[in-house]
Amino acid sequence: MIDSTLRALHLLLDLPTRARLAVRRRRLLRRFGRVGRNFIFDPQSVFSTPELLEVGDDVFIGPRAYISADVRIGNRVMFGPDPTLIGGDHYFAVRGKSVRFMHPEGRETIEPVVVEDETWCGASVIVLGGVTVGMGCVVGAGSVVTRSLPPFTVAVGTPCRPVHRVFMDDVLEDHLIALGYPPVEAQAIVQRRLRELTEWNCGELSVVDRTAGYWEYRVPPR
Repeated sequence: MIDSTLRALHLLLDLPTRARLAVRRRRLLRRFGRVGRNFIFDPQSVFSTPELLEVGDDVFIGPRAYISADVRIGNRVMFGPDPTLIGGDHYFAVRGKSVRFMHPEGRETIEPVVVEDETWCGASVIVLGGVTVGMGCVVGAGSVVTRSLPPFTVAVGTPCRPVHRVFMDDVLEDHLIALGYPPVEAQAIVQRRLRELTEWNCGELSVVDRTAGYWEYRVPPR
């Protein structure tokens, strides 16, 4: 009885906070550049340039995000808590000017950030301006992404770099087709990964494929 009363009291006291957050969420949704279906985000997050944010379908952004950039996020993307996407920069090394009081002319110091479909960025990931996080990337917690990442790679570190491939090439093509991507597009993504990994010069990466361990695919014991 006491526990249920305390829970009811907690919900009652929490009503003003939830109402305030609901109002802030609605206001932000009206200010965002473009928002797809089922966009889940923490309305207490900081969106410095909400009009420059474009979000696809089924996107989840964890709590306490800080986003200040020209950002395009694809479909079925998720971020852990405390993500930072920042494309702004500050002038410095100008004779006779204090860095504290220099201001950009227009938007020339805002660089775009692109996070493509099917990407997962772990907790406290920082993505800087001018970067594209390739389709299907898994970015490890705490990583700082300073350079564009090839699609369907696992990337970690500061600065962030690819350490694994997600699926063998032929399996990746089948995976993309199963998700509904046209075969021509699936083949192009596989080729893009090969090309971009060559540019990274990171050698032959090991492959991650966890299909056999996933509960929906495990064969039940007889």
